[in-house]
Amino acid sequence: MYDIHVGDDCDQMNVANVPRMIFDNITNLINIYLGDNVINIDYGAFNNCQSIVSVTGMKNVGAIGQAAFLQCINLESISLQDSNVQVILQSAFMNCYKLKSVVLPNTFRQFVGNAQFQHCYSLQSLIIPDEFEGNLSNNLCDMQPNTWYENELENDGYIVSSLTHVYLGNSSSIGDQSFEGCDKLTTLEIPSSCQHIGDNAFYRCWNLTDITFNEGLLAIDHGAFDNCKRLSSIHLPESLQSISQESFGDCDYLEEVYIGSGIQNIAFGVTEPSFCKHAAHVAFESKPIHFTINKPQGTFTDNMVEWAVPEGSYITWIG
Repeated sequence: MYDIHVGDDCDQMNVANVPRMIFDNITNLINIYLGDNVINIDYGAFNNCQSIVSVTGMKNVGAIGQAAFLQCINLESISLQDSNVQVILQSAFMNCYKLKSVVLPNTFRQFVGNAQFQHCYSLQSLIIPDEFEGNLSNNLCDMQPNTWYENELENDGYIVSSLTHVYLGNSSSIGDQSFEGCDKLTTLEIPSSCQHIGDNAFYRCWNLTDITFNEGLLAIDHGAFDNCKRLSSIHLPESLQSISQESFGDCDYLEEVYIGSGIQNIAFGVTEPSFCKHAAHVAFESKPIHFTINKPQGTFTDNMVEWAVPEGSYITWIG
């Protein structure tokens, strides 16, 4: 087992670019130091280096390539906060099972591809800076359980997410399955910059109890908050125009839903009632509105008691 220094004049490798797959599958690296000369970590540079515990330095690193640290299953910490990282590519830290915290620097601007932190089951906190105004990628922190070989983790079989804190900066959209299975999340704020929440973005976030939807949101896609079983009420913003199938499906304790006056379309499920099966009270903001409901089958909710639509509103039913 040994440590390695990369990118300082006096160190083992004086390079600006950590080359493609240069340390691929090397199993006796523990601590990596990336010196001031390093500006790029290329594709798969440390792929499957299963003994790496920490990566430090990184002051001038601007890009982390696809699968750069994929399957570094014992990686616990990486010095991103004080780096110059602007872009992180697909699967860069996927299956880093023991990575505990990610704080992206103010320079960060773009996720390219998907699944940058997928299956980082020990990840407790993800902080994205306010300077970030881009899209959160599909499967960004997808924690939907999978199985692995007994020698890869202390506990074999299934594992649940550790993620308890997420700050989304000024993200413009949240990709499909971005935070699927993050079942330790209890609170969430959707920033005013976010216009779109993708399919199953927060699916199976079982313990999510409090969501703040800020003005600016336009669309919530299929199953975005499906199986968020502890939600009891939601207040959707005036800006929201579209609510897709199963967006709040199987939210067993959701009783009250407030919908802003900008709503134009509410979609129902193909095989079952979908928007919010268990809501007892669905209310709209006070001014008259016209919106479309896609209704292939079923009724609005299973347990509907009251649907309060402002006087003067009218609804177009499709299906």
